[in-house]
Amino acid sequence: AFDSFDINKTELLDAKELKKALRQLNFDEENPTLFSLISDLDTPENEDGVDFRTFCLTFDKKLSDNKTKIGLQRLFNLFIDDPHSLTLTETSVRKLCKTLDIPLHEGEAREIIERASLNGKEITFDEFYNIMTAHINDSKQ
Repeated sequence: AFDSFDINKTELLDAKELKKALRQLNFDEENPTLFSLISDLDTPENEDGVDFRTFCLTFDKKLSDNKTKIGLQRLFNLFIDDPHSLTLTETSVRKLCKTLDIPLHEGEAREIIERASLNGKEITFDEFYNIMTAHINDSKQ
């Protein structure tokens, strides 16, 4: 992700470069999780740019909490396509996979949505939370 965001290939990211990269990936500027991350990186000590280590530490600090409901909500919000929506759609799944460089075959995004959601059209946060925490509950048994 860092390399794809480093448009100028300087091994440093600045907030403008990161915002431009996110727009190119069709992440809406109203996405509160993403732009909170950018704000965390946009500090006076980082005015010359953010190196790979700082980038990773910031993202890890914000997004590594995959055990609490609040942490999972941040992850969920990261990939909502429409900031006025509260669900993940087929487009969200494609965007997520593209961002993570995970190849999807024709129809796979739709299949993921159909399997993960009750209505077969979109994934709510509660459905996402249940999927993400299912392994925790299984391991306790």
